[in-house]
Amino acid sequence: MKKRVFIIFSVLISIGVITTGTLSLSLIKNNYINNIEERMISNSKLISTFLQNTPNENIYLDKIAKTYSKEIDSRITIINNNGDVIGDSHADLEELTNHLNRPEIKKAIDDQIGISERYSNSIGAKMYYVAIPFYKENLDVAVIRLSLPLEYINEYTKKIYINIIISALTGLFIAMILAIRYINRITYPIEEFTKATKNISKGNYGEKIRFKSDDELGILAESFNIMSIELSQKIEELKNSNTNLRAILKSMSNGIIALDNNNNIMYTNPSAEKMFSIKNDKIKGKSLFVIIENAKLNKYIENLFEENSEKIIEIEINHPLTNILKVYTNPIIYKDNPSRKMGTLIILEDITEMRKLETMRKDFVANVSHELRTPLTSIKGFVETLKSGAVNDENTRDKFLNII
Repeated sequence: MKKRVFIIFSVLISIGVITTGTLSLSLIKNNYINNIEERMISNSKLISTFLQNTPNENIYLDKIAKTYSKEIDSRITIINNNGDVIGDSHADLEELTNHLNRPEIKKAIDDQIGISERYSNSIGAKMYYVAIPFYKENLDVAVIRLSLPLEYINEYTKKIYINIIISALTGLFIAMILAIRYINRITYPIEEFTKATKNISKGNYGEKIRFKSDDELGILAESFNIMSIELSQKIEELKNSNTNLRAILKSMSNGIIALDNNNNIMYTNPSAEKMFSIKNDKIKGKSLFVIIENAKLNKYIENLFEENSEKIIEIEINHPLTNILKVYTNPIIYKDNPSRKMGTLIILEDITEMRKLETMRKDFVANVSHELRTPLTSIKGFVETLKSGAVNDENTRDKFLNII
């Protein structure tokens, strides 16, 4: 994250520096050119004023152009109404062609200030031209033109470029240092949050963030620490509760099986595992119908899911052992939402021994009854014989009474 934020900061700062530098360069260059124009126009007007105040017979145009050119550091060209050059500080008049079609000359002859940039054949360089109109009675002068090599302007612009680049790089370097410090300050608490949440996800509840600040991040860190402590306490309470519950369920002699709404096994206690010779870690999440192969029990559970009610049945299983089980079933519902069902709880009570004892008792009673029936019949017969008159015979009476 720190790398990503640094890249974003770098891009934004670079865009800002480049945009500012470009605008500054454009503004400075335009201001410089405007100043050049104003200076050239001002110098042209000074030359115009000088010519106006000098008697015509003392005016030597070519000499004036060469003299003032050194003073103002510009090429001076003086042109008549026909476009012919009648004075120039940097070129031989005989070699110069007619200037009437030059754009700046056309504007000046039309009584406007003409400005243009183009290549000068006579000088052999790109020039920047400023021409102003001129009129004096009895003096064949129509235009005063000043020009500067663009190389001079470009050299100045190049210096500006270099200065702006140096300034931009310096500013960028300083901004990067400040950005790194700011990014570290911002990302440090986020890294602490990430580290703490990873530790919590690994089960290290109660993890704290050691970060103090008066801003929102500080408040968030404090809230996170409180939440982490409370979470640790809740998890500990749940662990203790689950431990106690599992201990209780494991200690029960009755089998316990918990199913979800898809009849898949969620939990079995050791008693249930012993009854069916199964292991919780191998059957958890599997369907009860696959694990317990008892058609009667499976059918009963299917009916229970459809009816969604409490029931008690008694069934006999033949695998892995022949046992008689009393099955109690009850839907598992949420305490806060009784209409919502999360599964079914099955309690299995092994009543095999009890049923064996009941059978033995019935067999015993039947055998005793059978054994008592014969002597009772004999006694009844002797009694009836005595009642019929044998009681008067002393020998017979005593014999029967002894038998009875």
